[in-house]
Amino acid sequence: MTTTLPLRAHVADGRYTVSTIELIDPTPDGMTFETMVFDTTVDDEVDSRRYTNSAEAVSGHAAIVQEIQLIEDALTP
Repeated sequence: MTTTLPLRAHVADGRYTVSTIELIDPTPDGMTFETMVFDTTVDDEVDSRRYTNSAEAVSGHAAIVQEIQLIEDALTP
């Protein structure tokens, strides 16, 4: 299965938006993709990670979504 970018996920009943894109201008250290996490309750970025290739970006996106969901599940009574 091929996954194409950009990716977007809404996690924890929509509290967080996870967005992964290809950067228009790669960074000097070769990072060409970025995942950002936004907390919609405060309209602010809470995390970001960068990757050198699309496979890392897709995997990183899925990992962040899973991390947030695990934390939210642990905090829910």
